[in-house]
Amino acid sequence: MTPMTTDTTIKNLILRAESLAKRNWIHAVNLLEDALTENPDNHLLCLALGDVYVRAGQFRKAIVHFQEALAAKPSDTHLALHIGNCYLALNEYNLALTYYDKVQDLPLDLMYNKAIALAYQGQLHDSIQLLHQFLRSVDNSLPVYYLLIEMYIRIQDLDSASHYIGIVETKWGSSKHNLLLKAIVYAKREVWLVAFHAFSEYDVGDSMDNTDHLYTYAICADKIGQSHKAVKLLQRGIAINPYSTVMYEDLVRVLLQIGEYEEAYRTLKKAKSCLLRLTPLLYLMKEKLASHDNRFGFTL
Repeated sequence: MTPMTTDTTIKNLILRAESLAKRNWIHAVNLLEDALTENPDNHLLCLALGDVYVRAGQFRKAIVHFQEALAAKPSDTHLALHIGNCYLALNEYNLALTYYDKVQDLPLDLMYNKAIALAYQGQLHDSIQLLHQFLRSVDNSLPVYYLLIEMYIRIQDLDSASHYIGIVETKWGSSKHNLLLKAIVYAKREVWLVAFHAFSEYDVGDSMDNTDHLYTYAICADKIGQSHKAVKLLQRGIAINPYSTVMYEDLVRVLLQIGEYEEAYRTLKKAKSCLLRLTPLLYLMKEKLASHDNRFGFTL
């Protein structure tokens, strides 16, 4: 390839590579890498290569080229944002924040990305502050409201979580995700009946597959006297995750409570086969079951 020295030539080649990338990103990469070999200090080629790799989901390779471009133009905040987004896509939240922090005035769409990174780093109050900053400019973003509600739940500010759940319902009406958030908040408040009904509406057709949510739903059912419903929910949870200690403990407890001794025995046997050992609570319930009827004793 003849060495290219003019910006116009470089820009035309980049346009050609961008068009080619829609059909075959590997060919586009080869074209740009050949050009970069001839023009090793051209930050536009580095940026174009990074963009192609991002579209192909090759985020680590994209970072290499974005960093090369950033080295040539260290004040380019857009490059810092590109690198931050790549690290966010790789779930490397601390590194994502390192690059987001280089930008003083984040674009609105990237405030949300930074808020996510802050949340995963445990900086929940900073995440909340950034989400409020976003909503002061644009108050019609449902994902931002949902993330804000989840942050308030995590810091146990249930009043604020309920307040924003109400705003979401006013703006967008009821939805499955809103029902789930409402159920979680009311369960944490120990308003068991309201939480149970919200979970029931969410779980139409037994669609819930998150074991933490199934467990909380089961506790709500047990608290309002629907013990048989609690049993079914805990059994669903164990079918999804047969290694959950708390699921076994509460399932055996509820089964003993309603006198389903044979099912309690079968559950203990399953727990013994799936867990490394019975927990002290399961062991006590095993002894209680055996004292009720020695047919249900078994060797640990």
